[in-house]
Amino acid sequence: MMTGCSHPLTHTLPCDILAWPPCGRLALPEVFMRNRRVEPIHPLSRRTVLKSAMAAAAGLSLPPALTSCGYGGSGAGARDKTLRVVSPNIYNFAKLNSLTSLSKEEAKGIGDDAHVLFNMLQNWKKKHPDVELKIEEVDPLTVSRTALLAAKAGNPADVIWVNDLNIPKLAAGGNLTDLGDLPGDWNDYNQQPLTSLASYDGSPVALPFTTDARLTIYDKAAFADAGVTTPPTTWAEFDDALSTLVDAGKGGYGFWAGPFIHTPTMTVLSTLWMLGGDVVDEQGKADLETVEMYKTFEYYNSLINVHTYSPKSLLGVSDQDEYVKMLTDGDVSCQFDGTWVLGQLDNAGLGDQYDVFKTPRPTTDSKDVTLCGFWAAMLPAQERKDDAKTELAFDFAMNFCGPEGQRTYVAETEALPMRPSVLNDKALVEAKSDQWNFVAKYSIDNGRAMPTTEDNALLFDCIQRAFESYLSGSATPQDALSQAQDDFDEGTR
Repeated sequence: MMTGCSHPLTHTLPCDILAWPPCGRLALPEVFMRNRRVEPIHPLSRRTVLKSAMAAAAGLSLPPALTSCGYGGSGAGARDKTLRVVSPNIYNFAKLNSLTSLSKEEAKGIGDDAHVLFNMLQNWKKKHPDVELKIEEVDPLTVSRTALLAAKAGNPADVIWVNDLNIPKLAAGGNLTDLGDLPGDWNDYNQQPLTSLASYDGSPVALPFTTDARLTIYDKAAFADAGVTTPPTTWAEFDDALSTLVDAGKGGYGFWAGPFIHTPTMTVLSTLWMLGGDVVDEQGKADLETVEMYKTFEYYNSLINVHTYSPKSLLGVSDQDEYVKMLTDGDVSCQFDGTWVLGQLDNAGLGDQYDVFKTPRPTTDSKDVTLCGFWAAMLPAQERKDDAKTELAFDFAMNFCGPEGQRTYVAETEALPMRPSVLNDKALVEAKSDQWNFVAKYSIDNGRAMPTTEDNALLFDCIQRAFESYLSGSATPQDALSQAQDDFDEGTR
């Protein structure tokens, strides 16, 4: 059983003012809130991830910042004994930084992961006893704005923790340090999220922390009572299973369809990718009027309006708890959702009643893909280059986001790793449930990050409006997607 899976900071927040459209129409997941002049993005020489990895493998010399006192050595940051970190308050870093001891019982009053984060923080501070760590905590929706305003004022932080959705705008604005030459064990990452959303111009600008996955959660008793004993893997098999479940009065299929961030990021994107489509064309521009997008819309329309396997009331749901309640009340017997919901169910004492299977694909030949979201540590670009401070800041980020950091954090929580090496730890995986291992491998093998466009949040808002318009019957898919494309183009001019 996955207990408390996953930590709210592992899934994707809509965003702050860097990305959120003026209309602000999509609802925020409650579980998330507890679930100057800057130089171009070039403070270090730019190299691709591949070149960086090849250099490390060949044993080539590291840049001066990493040879003068060694990676993570006691001499790091010798010219400046202060490290400034801006973090979302869901980590409770500021509180943990103020403590000198913390028992597991005391940690429960702070957060589910407070004890392991405290120990990780203390270990880093022991390595750097002469460094004063200053942590500023802000609302998760304002981290990027805080970082940007500090940069424009000529006083950027040394490390920032930012949600994946905001990385492209920060990077394109020249606000992040190129990390490609630093020893981030870049090959030990799920490469698709790293080389797409966590990179800029072919080089990493962010160190992703842990992640999540989207899949189908189902009521084991409902499936067993209806005689559905094998998890469906394709749309055809799923159609047969849903028909059987509905005929047996067990409830059909739930998926995000209302004014909520998960409608575009979960329901639409995963299906679109399985069909071989995307929302970005070869030139990197948003393209919503594609054959694959029409097929995606038509598939979900068939579930609600043709076969009636899914209740039309899904169009009005904009709250995570309300959505989960449809599953626990039996309105649906399975639903498309994120791994964090497994934690909600377990905390409610219902975890043993539910299990998961991969989201069914259009055909056996279709891609197997799930969207995975993440928070990441980044180093803001600095007007004055300071190799020692860069090394110190990077060491702080690696303390949590490096292979050992992820292994330590994952071992004591139900979070999913972004680094495949974590799953090579035999003792760790044996201590986890079969369900956790299934989901963790699914995320590593098939996880894909958010798309990278001029304005992801505006794009998602436009997609959600189009999706709702079509499924509610107020527009054809052609008109709905045409309007969405026009709205996005207008909003990004």
